[in-house]
Amino acid sequence: MSSLYHYTSGSSLLGILQSETFWDTDIRFLNDYEELNRGLDVFERFAEGLLKDLKEEREHLSEMLRILVGNIRRNANLTLINLVSFSTEPDNLRQWMAYGNSGSGYCIEFDSDLLIPESLSDFKNCLRLTPVEYIDNDFGFYYSSSLTKFTGFLFETVQSLGGNISEEILIEKMSLRASRLFIDSMFVASSIKPSEFSDEREIRLLYIGENKELEAHHNIDELHSLYKKPTLPDIGFKSSNDILVSYQPIPFNIKAVKKVIIGPTIDMKLAKMGITEFRDRNNLNFEITNSSCSLRKL
Repeated sequence: MSSLYHYTSGSSLLGILQSETFWDTDIRFLNDYEELNRGLDVFERFAEGLLKDLKEEREHLSEMLRILVGNIRRNANLTLINLVSFSTEPDNLRQWMAYGNSGSGYCIEFDSDLLIPESLSDFKNCLRLTPVEYIDNDFGFYYSSSLTKFTGFLFETVQSLGGNISEEILIEKMSLRASRLFIDSMFVASSIKPSEFSDEREIRLLYIGENKELEAHHNIDELHSLYKKPTLPDIGFKSSNDILVSYQPIPFNIKAVKKVIIGPTIDMKLAKMGITEFRDRNNLNFEITNSSCSLRKL
């Protein structure tokens, strides 16, 4: 059992606990405007380096690599990707400043093992808790967990094909295997951030939604199963700094809530009274504590 921490405002805390859902935000509307693109750049720069190393007799592999990498970015641009962020750091000053209400707010502690309800546990191809990988702008390719898999996939599949490799072959003969790679790539590309964010120690609950292009190929039973989605509430919209932002409601297991930490600059006595009454009247079971940070508003 491990704990995950979600920092939020009082109004969002109320919404989360009352609805027993997270509002997974569209990745295009996060604070870091390089979200997703940075991860896609990792794949493309890795591919460029690999292509330079390939000899002429591996021309088929070069073409396969080019097709697959091109499809990864296109699929990402056609796919709805939503997320909610957690940290592995409790009562963290930077988190209070960034995600609370001007340094206040609340921090919800969740049991990660209980977080995803059983009804969603069979949908790992679209819903996963994924650690964020932090990289420098001049990243080398020490980041290898998915790239090793990526390379292995290429070498394995090129041996099973003869003649010229085309996008038609990719779709007709390799749809299932390529689609698995695309799905994994979406999770990886959506979980890469610059190293200056590393103190956030972020874990993301990622939801990979519908893909407008690949829906056309779901007539194959295996592909239909691979892209099967859970029944979720309809996509909603919220206002963030007067910009409308879409979100996907994702249910969670309310039993996963272990603790609520009251932020450092709130009136602790009144805040504890309010959250305690809310907890008891709703028959919830979590601990309530105060932040130990000495931050205050002046």
